[in-house]
Amino acid sequence: MDESGNRAISRTGGDRRLTFEQLRVFVTVASDGGFGKAGELLHRSQSAISQNLQRLEEILGYRLVVRSQGHIDGLTLEGQRFLGYARDILARMDDAVQAICRPRLRGRIRLGVPEDFAVAELHAVVSRCLTRNPDLQIEITATLSCYLVEQFDAQLLDIIIFKRTAHSYSPDHACRILRRDPLHWLHHRHIHIDRFDEIPLIGFPEGCAYREAALHALDSVGRPWFFAYTSASYDNIRSAISSGLGVGFLPQSTHKHNHLALTADEGFPALPDVQLVMSLRAEDDVIAQVADYIVQGYRTPA
Repeated sequence: MDESGNRAISRTGGDRRLTFEQLRVFVTVASDGGFGKAGELLHRSQSAISQNLQRLEEILGYRLVVRSQGHIDGLTLEGQRFLGYARDILARMDDAVQAICRPRLRGRIRLGVPEDFAVAELHAVVSRCLTRNPDLQIEITATLSCYLVEQFDAQLLDIIIFKRTAHSYSPDHACRILRRDPLHWLHHRHIHIDRFDEIPLIGFPEGCAYREAALHALDSVGRPWFFAYTSASYDNIRSAISSGLGVGFLPQSTHKHNHLALTADEGFPALPDVQLVMSLRAEDDVIAQVADYIVQGYRTPA
């Protein structure tokens, strides 16, 4: 670490120019959680993925990912800061290419997104799409994932982005995985599960995939619980966890700096990964192209 406590690494000589390949590798690894999956998506060997990421870290002089026995356990602080810039660079390059190669889109698209989800990144993706296609209209509906699926099945939405776990219901349509994120128990300090007669939970309203997964895990080990705090707001949920009002359950990417993950060491049952997935009505070419644009905003394709 350097004098500020950052994860600095020694810089090597040679060509120090960043490449789009290195940025694609980093964004895909960060979004999909591992070298193997990134290799599949980018059609590269696992060793090529690892080498590109290592070279990027050497050029920048900082570790970007947390490695553990050949696996990715998340991003470092530097990796979290760099991720947004890397995505933006790749998106702008894609904008430039598509402006030449594709005609402008026209029409109206009804897009559903999960309300209990950090949507700032999605807003940026949709904004870029509308800027490139001024004759396109996108109507966004934000609600819980279970209601998005219902509206999609009723043909009230053209594209939905929703969250699911191993215990979640999915529509009988093909789903494209945009992102995977480990789900963790969180508290403002380390505390053992036996400390509670009933576990005070902090979470989103009924219909949330996080909530369903957390309750399934507690019920499977016979642990009683009650909801000490319920909100549809990410900011409110995270603030309640920081204030010690109870035990929360959030994806790794949404943790605050003062949140502590509770694991089997504290007696808490394992939680599944959360998937952010997309379903769309494939019969319409404009819908398919808008969906492709959104996918590219979340992870970089080959």
